[in-house]
Amino acid sequence: MTSPIAQRQLGSSGLQVGAIGFGAMMMTWCDPKEVKSDEDAFASIKSAVDAGATFINSGAFYGNPGSETANLELLRRFFDKYPDYVDRVVLSVKGGAKGGKIFSGIDASMENLRADLDRIHTALGPKKKVDIYEVARVDPTMTIEEIMKNLVELKEEGHFKHIGVSEIHPTALRKAHAVHPIAAAEIEISVFNLQPEALEVVKVAEELGIAVVAYSPLGRGMLTGRYRSPEDIPADDVRKKNPQFQGDNFKINLEIVDKLTAIAEKKGVSSGQLALAWLLQKSDKIIPIPGSGSAKRTVENIQSVNVHLSSEELGEIEGILSKFKPAGDRYANNGHGLLWGKGRED
Repeated sequence: MTSPIAQRQLGSSGLQVGAIGFGAMMMTWCDPKEVKSDEDAFASIKSAVDAGATFINSGAFYGNPGSETANLELLRRFFDKYPDYVDRVVLSVKGGAKGGKIFSGIDASMENLRADLDRIHTALGPKKKVDIYEVARVDPTMTIEEIMKNLVELKEEGHFKHIGVSEIHPTALRKAHAVHPIAAAEIEISVFNLQPEALEVVKVAEELGIAVVAYSPLGRGMLTGRYRSPEDIPADDVRKKNPQFQGDNFKINLEIVDKLTAIAEKKGVSSGQLALAWLLQKSDKIIPIPGSGSAKRTVENIQSVNVHLSSEELGEIEGILSKFKPAGDRYANNGHGLLWGKGRED
């Protein structure tokens, strides 16, 4: 089937997907009152795939406490209702949490990964298989080579087709890829998050031919203009604990959003489309995965592939980013020390 949008390759896997993907997390891992109905979620997923966003990113723990596999169960219901979409989608699933609960930590031991994959297969059902499996964070108690050895064995047993990595340090990415080809490295990168490690991961990925899956490419909704004050965020939303959405940090970050929005308005696009187009032009290895429970917003995001930024516009954006730095860490408690993981270094 011919794609309506440009394609990008997932490493040496042979898989081609739309240049923009779809992040499913916030449809089920959010304020309980904000969890999407099947009707709204299915409409959003269908609109994404129909528009060419054929890469769907899910997780084994993308649900509220007690319903950690809710996202996979949602996808199971979707594929049960729309079996024609099974072969049109490349599905990436993050896992590796101890006991399936992400706040319990990461465990890339064979025992835990087997149990994790059993939960994933049960929740996802028989119709759709896992195309890419990735441990959500690098287990600090194991070397990257030990982690990859386990993943390769599980891949060869047929639990999934390709290996991905997430929140990995660029030096560890090189080591991982030397053990077995990596299809995709998932990192947080956006105009809000241009940490040196993120830029180096992109550089390594370009050198080795690895896809870079960009999560939170819209700054967790901040770059769309949806949130104008901390009070706009629902009480039980995960963003409530995010340092970038608190106090003076919020005010500083909102100023950056407003400056970028001014450029977007001059161009006749939304601020979200501007941010996504900027990422797409930064590297042909980057695949942003914005998510939305709104079919209309989903299509708007995907249409960013048709937004071309001139050298003057790119220069204007870079000028803003050089003068105004986003405030606040990406995660509370620095992500419990699991950001840009290297694994145990003997």
